[in-house]
Amino acid sequence: LVIDDEYGVRSGIRQILEMEGYDVDDAETGRSALAKLDRHRFDVALIDYQLPDIDGLTLLQAMRARKLDTMTCMITAYANIDTAIAATRQGIDFFLPKPFLPDDLIGVLETLLRHRRLKEDAERLRAEHEASLLALASEKSQTHSLVSCLSDAVLVVNRDGEVVLANPSMASILQTNEASVLRRPFSEVLAAPAFGLLRDKLAAGSSERMVFELELAERSFVVSVVTFLADQGVERGRIVTMSDITVVRRMALERSRFIRTMVHEFKSPLGAIK
Repeated sequence: LVIDDEYGVRSGIRQILEMEGYDVDDAETGRSALAKLDRHRFDVALIDYQLPDIDGLTLLQAMRARKLDTMTCMITAYANIDTAIAATRQGIDFFLPKPFLPDDLIGVLETLLRHRRLKEDAERLRAEHEASLLALASEKSQTHSLVSCLSDAVLVVNRDGEVVLANPSMASILQTNEASVLRRPFSEVLAAPAFGLLRDKLAAGSSERMVFELELAERSFVVSVVTFLADQGVERGRIVTMSDITVVRRMALERSRFIRTMVHEFKSPLGAIK
């Protein structure tokens, strides 16, 4: 969009750019330019500083208020330091002093369009990054929901020895809530004497999977400690799972008692026969 009150300037710029294959529109005043900017999307606006209704800085301010993504270049024969500073504060992208050669005009336009493509690429990458973060957050939320539903107790410790996840089953064993254990050293979270074996295993720093039994009050657990690694093989932390085997252990004990009783009952009649 070429915005200049001089017909000769508008016509000359239009002819030069159309010969280079660009689609060009023009406006004689600032207000007519704003009307066109409201109706159509332009890649670049070439703005004359001296306009009959509003000056180029006021037009630039109005464009910025509309949050247009149009690249801007101020073309003026009255350029000075104060004007340049004011235009820069308003977000002008380029200056082109009058008079200028066709090559100067084409060079400025190519520069502005290149900057526009870079801005669009950066915005696309930012949007993709945000989408990736949202997907990751959703995945983490789904994983957390899944872990929370597990009947087994789960405790995740990072490589700095801090607890970063504890599901409700683990919080119940610890007799606390999930939030109160986060970002605390595992040595504090597992400070009770009953967790002494688990503390020692975590402190040992072994990358091998460890499986052992742990007795807590009247409950029995099979504990698994697994180290998880990054792609480069760097340790990221450890996952502790505790499966309650109290019922299984009790059933095994009852089964053993039943077998001993049955053996005794069978032995008694056999002894009488002899």
